[in-house]
Amino acid sequence: MHGQIDPGVKELAYLKAYKEHVSADALFDAGDASQGLPVNNVTKGRAMGELMEAIGFNAMAVGNHEFDFSLDSVLGKEDGFFTASPSIKKLGTNVYYSPDSKTGVPNDPVFETSITMDLDGVKVSVYGLSTPETKVKADPRHSEGIDFRDPIPALKEEMKKDMHKDSEYHIVIGHLGTDLETKEAWRMTTVAEALQKDPDFNQEKYIVIDGHSHTAYLEGLRFGDNVIYGQTGGTLGSLGEIRINLKEFEKSTSKNVMIRDGYEIDAEMAILTPDQIISDKIDVIYAEYDDLTQEVVISDNPIEFEGDRSLVRTRETNLGNIIADSIYNYGLDTFEEFSHVAVMNGGGIRASLPKGKLTLKEIITVMPYGNRIVQIDVTGAQLLAMYEHALKAPASEELDDNGVPLLTSDPAILHSSDSIRVKFDPRLEAGSRVQDIQIIDEETNTLVPLDLNKTYKVVTLEFLAVGGDGFTMLGGPRNEGITDSDIFADTFRSHGKSEDIDWTLYGEGLEPYRIVPTKFAPLDAASQLITIVDEATTVLDNRDKYTEESLAVLDLAIANVNDIISKFKTRTYASLTNVTEDDFQVALTELRTAIDGLEEVVEIEEPKVPVDPTPPVEEKPTVKPPVNEKPAVKPPATGIKSDFTPIIIGVSVAVIALAAYVLLGKKGKEKGAVTKV
Repeated sequence: MHGQIDPGVKELAYLKAYKEHVSADALFDAGDASQGLPVNNVTKGRAMGELMEAIGFNAMAVGNHEFDFSLDSVLGKEDGFFTASPSIKKLGTNVYYSPDSKTGVPNDPVFETSITMDLDGVKVSVYGLSTPETKVKADPRHSEGIDFRDPIPALKEEMKKDMHKDSEYHIVIGHLGTDLETKEAWRMTTVAEALQKDPDFNQEKYIVIDGHSHTAYLEGLRFGDNVIYGQTGGTLGSLGEIRINLKEFEKSTSKNVMIRDGYEIDAEMAILTPDQIISDKIDVIYAEYDDLTQEVVISDNPIEFEGDRSLVRTRETNLGNIIADSIYNYGLDTFEEFSHVAVMNGGGIRASLPKGKLTLKEIITVMPYGNRIVQIDVTGAQLLAMYEHALKAPASEELDDNGVPLLTSDPAILHSSDSIRVKFDPRLEAGSRVQDIQIIDEETNTLVPLDLNKTYKVVTLEFLAVGGDGFTMLGGPRNEGITDSDIFADTFRSHGKSEDIDWTLYGEGLEPYRIVPTKFAPLDAASQLITIVDEATTVLDNRDKYTEESLAVLDLAIANVNDIISKFKTRTYASLTNVTEDDFQVALTELRTAIDGLEEVVEIEEPKVPVDPTPPVEEKPTVKPPVNEKPAVKPPATGIKSDFTPIIIGVSVAVIALAAYVLLGKKGKEKGAVTKV
C-alpha cells in the first residue's frame, strides 16, 4: 500500500467498508505497507500501522521498504509501524539472523515464520516470503546481520512442521513480484510453479498473494488445479478478492476490485459508505502533518518539474537535474574537499512539482525517505562501474528523438549534477554501455575525460553510498550532511525569489544533455564500411593507372574507415572510443568521394623527328692543287667537312630539342600531367 494515506480519497476507509460488505474471512497485506507518502514517513510508518490495526488486517509479508527507517524500527525497538500494529502478524518464512549476526541470535528467525488460522471452521496455514532484493532495495544497514534465504527451500522447510500437516489450505503471502529483472528463483511466479509441479508441494492447495513488482493481474493467475494467484498493483488503486470454492478448488476465483480511478473513488466503490472511524483517524493524522509542513519554500516557481515514475526511472529529467544540482552545491558549500559530481537515484524521486507556490509538504512528497547526504571517495574505475550499473536496464521498444531505444524502468538510474557528461549506447550489453565520461576538473573548472585511476569526490544519498539499489562498488569512509529533502527545500528558501535561480538549466522540454543516449552508428555500420573498403581495394589492384595525388587521398580515406571499423568493433570505455552516426557518415562519404575522385595518368605520344627542308647540296668533284700551290685551309677538327656543318648543326639542334622534349614529357608525367577520367 506504500503508506497511501490520502485525506481526499480516503481509500483505507473504503477498504474497511468493503471488507465488512463482503464479510471477508481474512485480510492480508503483501508488504511495503509502512513506507510511502510523507504523511506516513514522518512517523516512521506509525500512522499506517495505527490505521491497519483499526481496519483489522490479520497478517502480512515483510516488504523491503519496511526496512527503510531503521533496524530498530523493524525489530520493534523504536516507535513506528511495527510498534503501532502489534496484532498484525509480520511473517518472514525466509528471514533469519545470519550465522555471525550481532543483531539477534544467529540462525534464528527474525519474525514469525508462519501461523495457522481457523477461518469459519477451516484450518489454513499462512506463510510470508520477503524478497532477497531487500539487501539492495532498502538501506543495507537496516538489515545488517539478517539473511534473506531463497524462498522455495525456506518454504519447503517450513511446511514440514507438524503444525501444518492437517491444514486444508496454504496461504503464501509474498513480497517477491514478477519483474523479469528479478532473479528467476526469487520471483513469485517461480514459487507458484514449484507449488504446482514439485512433488514436495503439489499435493496441497495454495492461495498465493503477491506484491513488490506493482503488477496488476485483474483476474489473477492459475497454476494447474491447485494454485490460485493474485496481485493488485499497489498504492491502493485496487484491492484483491480471492473466493475459495471449498468443494471444487479449481473453480476458485481471483479478481481485482477498483478502489479509485486516478484520484477519485471508483463509481462502484462509491456506492459504499466509507468507514467513519478510519475516515476520522485519517483527518487527525493529516491535521498534525499539515501543521508541520505548510511552510512556503518558494512563492513563484515558474517551471513544472517532472517526477513521474515512468520518466525518472528511465531517463534524465528536469526534476532529477535540479535535485542533483542542489545536492552538488550543498557539497561544494559544506564539505572541506572539492566535490566532483552529485547523483540521485530515480527510485528516490516520488512525485512531480507544480508551478507556483511550493510548500515544504510538496518537497517532502518528492523526496519522502529522509536520506542523509554524504560525500565519499570513488575512483574513476568505480565511477564508471557506478554508471554502468545505473544504465543496466533492458532497452525498451520505445525510441527517443534520435531513434535510440530508451531504457526500461529501473530505480537505480542516476540523475546527475551539471558537473558531468555521460554518453552511453543502450543497445549494447549491460555492463559495457558507457562510451564516454567527461567530469569537472577542480583546477580548470572545465569538463575533462574521466581518469580511471584518479580518486573523485562523489556526493550522494547515504542509501546509495552503503550499497543500496545494488551500488556495491561504492562504500568506504564518508563525510555526512543533512537530509536530501532539507537540502532541496533550502535550495528554494535561500534564493528567496525565482529570478535568483538559472531556470534555463531546467526548462520544460529541454533535451537530455547530462546522461545522453548518443545516436551511434547503426549496428551494421562495420559491415557497410567493410563492403566499400573491399570495393576500394579492387580499384587499387591497378594502382599504376592513377596519379599519386588521388591515390594518397584514397589511402587516407581507407585508413580512416579502417580506424572507424576498429573502434566500432571495440566499443568499450577503456579505449575511450565512441562511433557516432556522424562519424560513420563522414567516413563513408570521404571514402566514396576518394574512389570517385581517382584520376588516371595521361599517356603522352612520342613526337616524330622533324624533316630538314633544306635541299641536299650537290657534291663537286675533288680537284688536286698544284704541287707548288699552298694547301687549302684545313677545316675545324670536327671530323665533318665544313660544307656539311649547317646540316649537321641543324640535326644536332633537332636531337637536343627532342631530348629536351622527351625529358619534359617525363617530368610532366612525374608531376601528373593528366586529364580526369
